[in-house]
Amino acid sequence: MSRAFAAAAFALFLGLALASSVRAEGEGQKAKDLIEKLLKAKPDDFDPIAEELQKLGEPAVAELIGLLKSEDAKVYRKAYRALAAFHEEAVYPLAAALAGSSPRVRFQLAELLGGLRDVLALDALMELVTDATRHPTPPREAGPVRRLCDTAYLAFHRIQARESVNPQEYHVLDAAARDQSIEDLKKWWGNRRDRVMVPRWIEALASPHLGCRKGAYERLSSVVKDGPAYDPAAAPEPRKAAAEAWGKWLEANRARFETGAYPVK
Repeated sequence: MSRAFAAAAFALFLGLALASSVRAEGEGQKAKDLIEKLLKAKPDDFDPIAEELQKLGEPAVAELIGLLKSEDAKVYRKAYRALAAFHEEAVYPLAAALAGSSPRVRFQLAELLGGLRDVLALDALMELVTDATRHPTPPREAGPVRRLCDTAYLAFHRIQARESVNPQEYHVLDAAARDQSIEDLKKWWGNRRDRVMVPRWIEALASPHLGCRKGAYERLSSVVKDGPAYDPAAAPEPRKAAAEAWGKWLEANRARFETGAYPVK
């Protein structure tokens, strides 16, 4: 490779990186401007602004999660409502926000993850089914106190229905019965996780959202050690080719995942 060619390639790389940085900064500022309007919006104006935020994707998710942690109920309720309109681009930011958040926020994050109805959220929810943190708001009527593990259990079933679960009936069970249901779910999921998650992670490699691609590939590569090369931050064409190679890899190995025979370690 000549020095001139190398210099030109490096200049192109810097130009693309700078353009990407400027674009991200602009999207972040647009998200902040829209959120400012959202917080002041009248009821009839809320949904159109929320739709504009959803189009921005990950920058808007990050800003809204920050508002979800506000102590002002009016603010965090609007943030919650807006976040409920997002899809796969919200999974990993919501999951990451669980660490260090207050009990109230963690309950809301678990509910939002379940509301996404995306298999990508299942790992985060399974991490919560052992968390017996009590809901900060006491129940209005006498009965079992809500726990974070219960919210995660029900949210999991909104996405991956192991069995028909009625939330009202589940919440009136005593703690021992709910704990047994959770243990049964953990055992059931332990035998099925990879065959459910691997195809969805591979599908997410073609996502238009960088954070979604990164999160999926990190988890996929921790399970599958013999898959094709992939860079979630690569340019669209090579990334598309790599995602297609993963799709072919899955077809060649699907039977092993479906039977639980794939050596994941």
